[in-house]
Amino acid sequence: MMERVSRRSVVTSLIVLYWAAFFFVFGYSHWGNFELFDKQWWFDSFGHALFGISASINLLYLYRRRACHGAFNFTGHIFLAVNIIGQVLIVGGVFWEGIEAAWDQIIQPWCCPLAAQAQKGALDTTLDIVITLFASTVTMGVWLAYNRIYAQVFPNRVLEALLEETLERIEYMGATIRQSHLENLKLREIRQRFYNAVRKVRHCLQEKRKK
Repeated sequence: MMERVSRRSVVTSLIVLYWAAFFFVFGYSHWGNFELFDKQWWFDSFGHALFGISASINLLYLYRRRACHGAFNFTGHIFLAVNIIGQVLIVGGVFWEGIEAAWDQIIQPWCCPLAAQAQKGALDTTLDIVITLFASTVTMGVWLAYNRIYAQVFPNRVLEALLEETLERIEYMGATIRQSHLENLKLREIRQRFYNAVRKVRHCLQEKRKK
């Protein structure tokens, strides 16, 4: 147990150190004014591509080792891959580009107008998002292809049978839950009709008493 905790601590520390070095190299030390498609811009684009690859692998590790606990075996590898690509796009594309836009439009003009701009225009923003998305998609595509080839070369019949049986149970449980939900809805509808009928009777009695 202690060895497992120690191994997790080492991996977590390595991940933190990697991202600290990444943001230092491609963020803090790379900060400056440069034009589109020059050497500095290509280095920045390489950073976005590396972010898409690294973030995808990092999220895949976290899902497989800590978050999902093997649930992706039932939801499907494609579902997990699409989920990771979406998260990388949100963090690396939308969120980070939003921070850069806030820097250019609000922070920089207010506190340090002589500092470098984070974005070089709409084209730069679009290309950054596309590069990040492309790198993440290629990474997850390689992972999906690897899983498919590995399953064909080294098939695990016991695991496949267990997964098939578990999926059948999950499907049965889902059908049972849906049926129970429909029955509850029908019961609620019957109760609502009964209450409406009672209200109408009360209303009629009150009208008769007034007359």
